[in-house]
Amino acid sequence: MNESIEKLIKKANEGFADAECQLGCCYALGDGVPQSDIKALYYFESSAKKGNPFAQFKLAKYYFDGIAVKKDDEKAFELFSEAATAIDEAYYNLGICYLNGIGVNANFEKAAECFLKLPENADSLNVLGTMYQKGQSIMQNYEKAVALYNKAAKLGSADAVFNLALCYRAGEGVEQNDEKAFELFKKAADFGIDKASYYLGKAYENGLGVKADCSLAVKHYKLAAEFGILKATVALAECYLNGVGVEHSDEKAFELYKRASEYPEAMRMILL
Repeated sequence: MNESIEKLIKKANEGFADAECQLGCCYALGDGVPQSDIKALYYFESSAKKGNPFAQFKLAKYYFDGIAVKKDDEKAFELFSEAATAIDEAYYNLGICYLNGIGVNANFEKAAECFLKLPENADSLNVLGTMYQKGQSIMQNYEKAVALYNKAAKLGSADAVFNLALCYRAGEGVEQNDEKAFELFKKAADFGIDKASYYLGKAYENGLGVKADCSLAVKHYKLAAEFGILKATVALAECYLNGVGVEHSDEKAFELYKRASEYPEAMRMILL
């Protein structure tokens, strides 16, 4: 253990809030000390009680995700609220709480207020875009949604890239363009957005923005199905049922429909 860590531990154990918060971060990351969420929680909690806003923010995430402590949405919301007075990033989490009714009654207007406080935060811009697209407390505006998705995508939001692809596919807020949609779905899939693989499969199966290739459609359906995307599992089942891009197999089709039985179309096919 190096000298700076020893000094930090000494300061933290003497009760200095900033040192406690810093040491909590060290334990959370395993930086200079063995990684320990339990010890990180201890120091974040002690620092938060003394009013350290960053410790409040980190502690809120521990309660929000149930890390080293029983998940407590109300406690997380309370801590995000306290941290937001000094930590801008906390507004995003506070907005998510208001949007989804986590630890507080859902309130779209307050959610939007939180996201609007972060005009350069990719995640906030993306969620705000979905609120404009769905008309959640904000007048529905597809063009505004697209503008927000574009900005969020440029700032690195993979979810925004996917949402933008959906807009181009549907022609919402932008001129319908299958080629552009395909390009964006591919980019989203490369970024790790699992459900994008399903849309790539649909594009290859139906020649949407790319030359039709049923074998590639099956490849992408299989990938999405492995990620648990039920409609991809159903699409794959239909390929086996109809011999599209793969050898016909009623047995395999039934197996896939059964796997996706929560999906209405799959249940209908099982009951036939």
